[in-house]
Amino acid sequence: LINLRRIREPLHDVVAHVEHSLRYIERVEDHLGELDRHFLLLLHDRTNNRLRLLTIISAIFMPLTLIAGIYGMNFRFMPELSWHYGYGTVLLVMLSLALGLLWYFYRKGWFR
Repeated sequence: LINLRRIREPLHDVVAHVEHSLRYIERVEDHLGELDRHFLLLLHDRTNNRLRLLTIISAIFMPLTLIAGIYGMNFRFMPELSWHYGYGTVLLVMLSLALGLLWYFYRKGWFR
């Protein structure tokens, strides 16, 4: 009924095409895996850069917040409150502290 020799030749071609397609799919899968790893590395790098910036901002504003919090407590016997130049002195100290921390982080290379 069916001539097996006539069918065998096209089936070998089909098997060869399927094997070739499987090898191609494996290569594409490897490339996709590499792209996925590369994307994750870029994502981690971007996240690290953002965390570095948040760390710098926090390190600058934490001491300033502490100073503002201390002077915001309104105790009666704070000698600096009665100084004529107390307000300007505290502002100058806070500005100097912020600029000093910015300079320190710049010298350490945190802005790269």
